[in-house]
Amino acid sequence: AENQDAPAWAIWVKEEDQVPSARAALDEFRQEPQAERYRAASHEASRLREAEQRRRAEAAQNIRHVRTEIFNRPATKRIPVTLAIVVLCVVLGILTQLGGVRQANPTEPPSFGLRLYSALTFQSGFVPGNGWASIRQGQLWRLFTPALLHGGPLHLAFNMLCLVVFGGQIEARRGWLLMLFLLVVTAVAGNVGQCLLVSPYFVGMSGGVYGLFGYIMVRQRVAPQDGLRVSGQNIFILLVWLVLGFANVIPGIANYAHLFGLLMGIALAYVMPANRSWVRRAPAD
Repeated sequence: AENQDAPAWAIWVKEEDQVPSARAALDEFRQEPQAERYRAASHEASRLREAEQRRRAEAAQNIRHVRTEIFNRPATKRIPVTLAIVVLCVVLGILTQLGGVRQANPTEPPSFGLRLYSALTFQSGFVPGNGWASIRQGQLWRLFTPALLHGGPLHLAFNMLCLVVFGGQIEARRGWLLMLFLLVVTAVAGNVGQCLLVSPYFVGMSGGVYGLFGYIMVRQRVAPQDGLRVSGQNIFILLVWLVLGFANVIPGIANYAHLFGLLMGIALAYVMPANRSWVRRAPAD
């Protein structure tokens, strides 16, 4: 610490038994402060300070400022793929009247909305046979596309909100490719499970949403470096909703799509490595 009247410094000695040696060294310095060994030490100290400043500057270039680079950016830049899926689901909901599209006159050709709805469900309404008839004809997109359709405004709103919360978090922190992969795989698992155990007549993103939720729920424990988090409140709500569906307290729910999507998300969280190639570095604004 420097005195206002005369410059002075506080010297800290780590080991108490070294105090006499420190005093002797200080006396020598006072007697001959311009000695060569002190000048050399001063140059070495300056070199070390400059090297430390360079190291800190280089390290600062590699630091991701999450708040400024991710969360302060517009959602269209932060989670563009998630938002694109939301827009697609909303548009399809409008075109298919949220599952309410019907053929007014059986003698006339089906409307565009009805043909679109039938083209995206698990089993086409225009092809007779069991739930796998369309799949066996090579229409493999139907394994996933029922997730893009919804059966009502609340159904659509709830699923899109969950998609933004869970899918958006994965896209923002781990990249859109991983998010899309997880969404497709878990939605397909949920759709297949629902068809196998119940029927092919279902729609909704819930299987994929539960898959993303299950992935984050496990990943925050087994790979916290991913930065994925889900609150205890959300865990409670979604698990209780799953139980209520199976208890038939809330009828009309594709419960096995929820369950199989959740189990697939959990399985992927355990088996997938912390692969840095999935990470998308946020561009600087």
